This record gives sequence, C-alpha cells and structure tokens, in this order.
Amino acid sequence: MCVFTYALIVITLMLPAVKLGEVNVSSRYSFDTQILERASAKGSLLTKKNPKLKKDINKSDISSKKKTAVKPKKIVTHTKKVRVATKKISRAYEGRVLMAPFGVSNYTSEDYNKMLKGTGLEGYGNTFKKMEIKYQVNGLYAIAVAMHESGLGKDPLKGNNYFGMIGMKFDSISDNIYYFGHLMSGGLYKGSGLTTISAIGSRYCVGDTWSAKVETHMRERAHKVG
Repeated sequence: MCVFTYALIVITLMLPAVKLGEVNVSSRYSFDTQILERASAKGSLLTKKNPKLKKDINKSDISSKKKTAVKPKKIVTHTKKVRVATKKISRAYEGRVLMAPFGVSNYTSEDYNKMLKGTGLEGYGNTFKKMEIKYQVNGLYAIAVAMHESGLGKDPLKGNNYFGMIGMKFDSISDNIYYFGHLMSGGLYKGSGLTTISAIGSRYCVGDTWSAKVETHMRERAHKVG
C-alpha cells in the first residue's frame, strides 16, 4: 500500500463520521479532503519519477506489516476431574432377590432374622426358611405379606394370625407360617395358575393396591440385609 494512501486512511478514520450523500457538508471537512488529495497526487508523481523510491516505500510497508502482525493466542482448555461417589448396591438390585411368590431364594435363616429384627416376628427367620424349602414359597414374599397384614407383625388377628386370614386361629406363630406356605402352594393359588403376586392379590385381598404394597415390603426387607 502506498504510504500516502495509508496516511489518508489513518487521517480519515480520525475525522468525525460523515454520511454518504449528505448535503451541506462542513467546509472544514472539504478543505481537509482537498489537502489530502493534493498530497496523494504529489506522492504518486514522486514514485513515477523515481521507481527506486516506490520499491523502498513498498519494502518499508511490508516490514511494518511484519512488525505489527499479531500471532494468534493459543486456546487453552482446562479439564476438571470429577469424582463420582459410588454407593454400595444391596442384593435387592444385584438380581439376588426373588421378586416372585414361588421358588427358593438365596437368603439364609440369618438373613431372614435380620429382615425381621424390630418387628413382631423377630426371631422367626429359621421358620420362614424351613417353610420356603418345604413348600417352595419364597420366604421373602411370605414375610412381606405378614408385614403388610399385621402392621409389621405388631397387630395380628387373634389366634396367632399374622397373614390376615379372617376366621382362622393357630396354636402357634410357626403353625401360621407353615399354613401360609401350604395355602399358597395348593390348588387355590399355584394350582389354579395364580403364580404372580398381582394374580394372587386379586383373590387374596379385595382391592388393587395389595400386590404393590407387598412388593414394597419385599424391597424394604431386602435392604435390611444390604
């Protein structure tokens, strides 16, 4: 770029903005523009008469560009390490819990005792496990039904009746637990094709929330073991 043209741009940028096509432009702006035009013309004549001068001007312009060239800044990205807290998952979510009414679970008598701790059936874990093996009725399911029907084993019906069997009495709590296994595995439920908690609920208790509440008790008891 010619030095004079460059100077013209710099000086023009320093002047107040004037709209193109504006009428009645100030005489001060017109005078300054005429001076710049003469200076520009004079400069072009000098370079025509002395080609060497033109080369020197171009060289100085190129060198000035090199000096003023700004290197692009490197974009630095910062990564932040995030620590994810892992929670120990209980056996209820490891597939060890048999969420079904029938079958032998992976739980031991000791596990069932942990589930029953603090309830009205505390200490009967071994009885539930024996019933489970004898009748192939899931002990966790049986505990959940007892928890639901007797207010966590603290409000059973008269006659050691922890499973809400209206009109029935039992000599002992163990008899009641074994009878529940006998009832579920017999012709009234498993023998009739009622093999899910939902299907059993439709006959065992009037209402549509029984099965959901029993399943909730099953999950809560399973978490007691962890």
